[in-house]
This record gives sequence, structure tokens and C-alpha cells, in this order.
Amino acid sequence: MDHLDIKYSGLLYQLYADGVLDVHDMEDINSQQTNMRQNEKLLCLLSRKSVEQFQIFLQHLDNSGQRHIRDVFEHRQGFLYAYISFYTILPVRLYLVMVLVYAVMIY
Repeated sequence: MDHLDIKYSGLLYQLYADGVLDVHDMEDINSQQTNMRQNEKLLCLLSRKSVEQFQIFLQHLDNSGQRHIRDVFEHRQGFLYAYISFYTILPVRLYLVMVLVYAVMIY
């Protein structure tokens, strides 16, 4: 499977267990009607998290067998590092969400 899988891979629950997501985040994600909407909601929520929480997300992509999604970020290193270095700058954060959504759509 080449798409981001947040449910069956356990990614969502790993993020919850590590405190990246809270109960309200989980409810927001699970209330979405389709897998694509759930993915978009997760990515939107991640754009508001800290750098450390985002790095936990990247680690859990590996742990859940979704290295191919993380590889998309590694091919766009400059933008990822821009996010990590300046994550409080809104345009960069917004661009990160767009890159995440694009990664989900093409893979």
C-alpha cells in the first residue's frame, strides 16, 4: 500500500500514546467520513504541533512501515529543515501541510 495509512498501521494510536495527539484530536480525525479526510485532518493537526512532536510523527512513519511517506520529506529536505528551523512562520507551516497532502495524494 503506497498511501498514508493512519488507522490500520497503528500510526494514529502511536501518536496518541506518545502525546502528539490528544483525545480531541483523535475524535476530530475519527469523525471524518473518508480515509483521505482523516489523513488531511491529521496533517492539519500536525502543522500546529511542535518540532519535537513532528519528529515523533516521522519516527512513527518508520515504525508503522511507511518509510515511503517519510522518503517524500527527505527528497524535499530544504523545506523540511525550513519547517524544523522556523516552524512558527505561518507560510512555511502552511507549505508543509501542502507538501504532506501532496505526498499522500501521489503515493
